[in-house]
Amino acid sequence: MKVEIRVAAKSDLKGLVSLVKQYHIFESINSSAKERETALAPLLTCDSEMGFIAIAEAKEKIIGYLAVCYGYTIEFGGRDAFVDEFYVLDAMRGRGVGSKLIELAKEEARNSGVFALHLEVSTNNVLAKKLYKRLGFVDRERFHLMSCRI
Repeated sequence: MKVEIRVAAKSDLKGLVSLVKQYHIFESINSSAKERETALAPLLTCDSEMGFIAIAEAKEKIIGYLAVCYGYTIEFGGRDAFVDEFYVLDAMRGRGVGSKLIELAKEEARNSGVFALHLEVSTNNVLAKKLYKRLGFVDRERFHLMSCRI
């Protein structure tokens, strides 16, 4: 099956909202369709200062996505980015789709002046950790990601 990897556009919003819903169910994240749509829209504009979304498409259906959001880091010397969400349909895993999404994300981020790309992964997700290490990500064992809603 031929898979196309590209940066998402406004016209992909409907398909993305549906796939993000599946990811949120998988991760037990509570969100409404309106919340998902509102959060996705700024990442679908050309040259968004917020970030972008890479998608994998097969037979005109989105089968995976990777959302990248921009930030800034003193430690890494400038603009950085965070892989906020990353999901590939179960039936399409193990076929290189995830690797291709990450490679496109790294290329797009690099072209946008990003010095470092970060992500978080479940401590028990051995397969994902193996993929990320193969693609150049390293553990930062001295650090633990923490969050606070404001």
